[in-house]
Amino acid sequence: MIFEKCEKYQELLDNKKFLRGDEPTYPDFFLYEMLQKCDWMCKDALLKDASTLRDYVNRVFDLDGVKGMQEDLDYERNNPFILKWAPWNNWQEL
Repeated sequence: MIFEKCEKYQELLDNKKFLRGDEPTYPDFFLYEMLQKCDWMCKDALLKDASTLRDYVNRVFDLDGVKGMQEDLDYERNNPFILKWAPWNNWQEL
């Protein structure tokens, strides 16, 4: 099901750098995060064969601030859903 839904995003991004053209807009960051999480759930199979989506994710990641922010926060790709401060992860400190 995820693969079929992502085909629509591939078509939407065909011949475009970002969702609305050559410059990123805020929906690009939502799609970027969603694609990363879906790829994680599919054990890296989603972006492996979807070159348009893979290139898109890499393009967003390389934007000024995105790559640096993820590196500064010691970004954990292996655990993208439950951050240590999330209440459902038994985080006690606020």
